[in-house]
Amino acid sequence: MRLTLRTLLAYLDDILEPEQAREIGKKAAESPSASTLIGRIREVTRRRRLTAPALSGPGVGLDPNVVAEYLDNTLSVDGVSDVEQVCLESDVHLAEVAACHQVLTLVLGEPVTVVPGSRERMYALGTSRVEDVLGGDETSMVDDPTAKDAPEPQNEEGRAVAEAVQQITAVQPSAWKRSLPYIIVSTVVMVWLSLFTFFEVPRPVADEGTGTAAAAEGQVAAVDAAEAEVVASVAGLSAIDSVPELSASEPLVGDNTSSPPPVDRPSPPPPGEKVSSVVESPDDTIRPTEPVRPVPKAALPATRYVSARGVLLRQDAQGGDWMVLPSQGQVRAGERLATPDPFVGDLEIEGTSVRVSLLESSVMVLGGASDALCEVTISRGRVVFHAGPPSTVASGPVTLRVTVGTRHLRLELAEPDTVCGIEVRPRFPTTYEQDFGGDWYLGGLTVANGTVHLSIDASPGRVVPKLSLVKGDWLSLAPADLDGGDDGGPKPLAVLPEWLVPNSRVTSAVQRTMSSRFAREFDSQQPIRLSVVTAIKSQLSGISKLAVGCLALTGHVEPLVQTLAESEFSESRQAAFDGLRLWLVGEPDRSRKLKFELAKWFEQSRVDPVFRLLWGFDKSDGSGRETSRQLVDWLAFDHVAIREMAFYHVERITGRKYEYRPNAPAGRRMAAVARWRAHLERGDGVLVAP
Repeated sequence: MRLTLRTLLAYLDDILEPEQAREIGKKAAESPSASTLIGRIREVTRRRRLTAPALSGPGVGLDPNVVAEYLDNTLSVDGVSDVEQVCLESDVHLAEVAACHQVLTLVLGEPVTVVPGSRERMYALGTSRVEDVLGGDETSMVDDPTAKDAPEPQNEEGRAVAEAVQQITAVQPSAWKRSLPYIIVSTVVMVWLSLFTFFEVPRPVADEGTGTAAAAEGQVAAVDAAEAEVVASVAGLSAIDSVPELSASEPLVGDNTSSPPPVDRPSPPPPGEKVSSVVESPDDTIRPTEPVRPVPKAALPATRYVSARGVLLRQDAQGGDWMVLPSQGQVRAGERLATPDPFVGDLEIEGTSVRVSLLESSVMVLGGASDALCEVTISRGRVVFHAGPPSTVASGPVTLRVTVGTRHLRLELAEPDTVCGIEVRPRFPTTYEQDFGGDWYLGGLTVANGTVHLSIDASPGRVVPKLSLVKGDWLSLAPADLDGGDDGGPKPLAVLPEWLVPNSRVTSAVQRTMSSRFAREFDSQQPIRLSVVTAIKSQLSGISKLAVGCLALTGHVEPLVQTLAESEFSESRQAAFDGLRLWLVGEPDRSRKLKFELAKWFEQSRVDPVFRLLWGFDKSDGSGRETSRQLVDWLAFDHVAIREMAFYHVERITGRKYEYRPNAPAGRRMAAVARWRAHLERGDGVLVAP
C-alpha cells in the first residue's frame, strides 16, 4: 500500500486489516516525514480553539463536496493530490478532514438499528415518486385549511403516503415555545436554591431568660412554608400535561402504601429553658441542623524547576501529551512530572528552604495541602527532600504529605539540613492476568541527615504510632510490611544508598556525552511522542535504549511494541520488555489493548507467545510439564525477542544458563537448546522439582 494521507488516516482509525496495518506502521516508522505527519494529525485534532474551514471568501480552500469524494475514495488522482496538498499546508483543513474520517469510521463501523415502525412505514410507501409525495394534490391539501373535507385515500398505500406527507409538512412549534417549560422550571429551581443560600435562617437558640424563642420559631415556620410552596410549584410544573388532576381525598388506584402520619412540630420551649442545636428525628437518630461544608483544598505554593541542565517532562491533569518543562518554568498543581534516565530534576518551593529532587526514571504529582507545605504523590522512582540550611524566609520544622498508592504519609523534617528520600519500585507480574491490588510496589524511606518524624495513615482497625527516624535509618513502605506487625519499624543501615550520598556518582566521559546527545532529542515545542520516538531508530544503542526508557516511563505503548518487534539492539528490546510489563499491570483491563498493538507489529503466530511472556511466570510454573516444555521450545523460536523473553524467565526460575545466548548464531544456539531439553529429561519433564 502507498503511504498517502488517506492511508495514514485509515491506519490511525484502525480500519485496515492487520497485515496492512503492520505494513503501513513499518513504513511510517521508517519515514521521518510520515511519523511527523502522524503526530501532526493527532495534534491538530486535539487542539483547542481551532477554527473551521471558511466556505467563502479569500480563505476558502476546499469544497465540502470535493472532501466528501476524497473521503469516499471516488475522487480522481489529480483531485486527491490537490486535497492532500491543501491539508498539508493548512492545519484547519487537515483537522477537518481527519475528524470527518474519524466520525465516518465510528458511524459506518457500527450496525444501524432500524425501528420496526420505521421499516413498516417505508414498506408502506412502496415505489411512490417524489412528486406523488410532495407535489400535486397532497401538498395543496396540507397547505389549504379547507382541505379537511377532502376524501381520504381508500387503499392502505395511499393512507400511508398521506400520513408521511402530513408528518413531513407539519408546522413545527417555534423554538421559544418548546423551551418555555424548561425556562420556567429552571427559574423556579434557581429561586428555590437561593432561599438556602441567601435567606438561610438558623435554628432558634434562645438565651436564658429571654423570650426570643417564639419569634425565632415563627421565622423558621415562615421559611419552611415558603420552601414548601416552592417545592409544590416545582412539582406542579413537572406534572403539567402528564397526569390528570386529583383531589386530595381521592386515592391513587393500585396504591397499597399508606401515607406517613403527620409529624407535629414541637412547640417552642418556655422562657428560661435552653434549646438544643440538634433536632431528634422520629427514628431517634440525631443529625445536625446545619449542613457540613467541605474544607476547600489549599493551593500549591509557587514551585519552579531550577535545574540548569537535564530534562523534566510534564503532563497536564487531563492526561494530555507529555511536554518538556523549560528551566525556571512554573509547576502547576495536579500535573504529572517525570524525569527520564539519566536526568535529575530539582524543584524549589518559593518562600521556603525546601528543595525536591526527582532522580532518574521517576514520576510524581505535586498538589496543595491544607495541613502541610504541599502534597507529593509518587508513582515510581526516587524522590529526595531537602530541608535546606536555616534561612530568613523559613524557620522551624517543615511538614510534607506524601502519598504512595493508597497510603498517606506525613513527614516532618524536624531539623535544618534534614535530607531524606523515598523509593518506589513497581512490581513486575509473575503470573498470567495478575492483579496486585494495593500491593503493587516495594520501597522505603531512608534518612540521610537530620531527623524525620513520620505519621502513617494505617489500614482500618490498626493504629500505627508516630515514628522518629534519624540519620541512617530505613523504613520499608511496602503495604505488606506496614501492616505486618511490630517488627516493621525503622532499621539502621550500615551504608547509605549511593543515590542519597551527594557527589557520590561518578559518570564517565562517554556517559556525559550520551546524556548531552539524548537531551538534544527533545523538542520543547513538540510532544515527546513526536520528537523522542524518532530516537528509537538511532544508530547508537545507548540513545535508542534511553529513548525507549523515556517512552516506557510516560506510558507510550505503541513504540514499545514496535521496538520489541523490530529493534536491532538487545538493550532497547529489554527496556521495551520491562516497560510493557509494568504498563500491563498499571491498570486493569489493559490486556485487550496490548493484544491489539501486538497484532500490528507481530505476525499472528507470534502474538500469543509474546503476550504470554509479557505476563511472566513464577517458580511454581517451572514445576509443570506443559509450561516447562513450552518455555524451552520458545528458546528455539525464530524471533529474537521471544527467545530473549523466554530465556529471562527460564534463567530466573532455574538459576541456570547452559551457555545459551538468544542472539548467538543458530548452530551454537541450538546446541544450548539441546542441553536445556536434556535438563528436562533429567528432571522428569519439568524445569524445577515441585
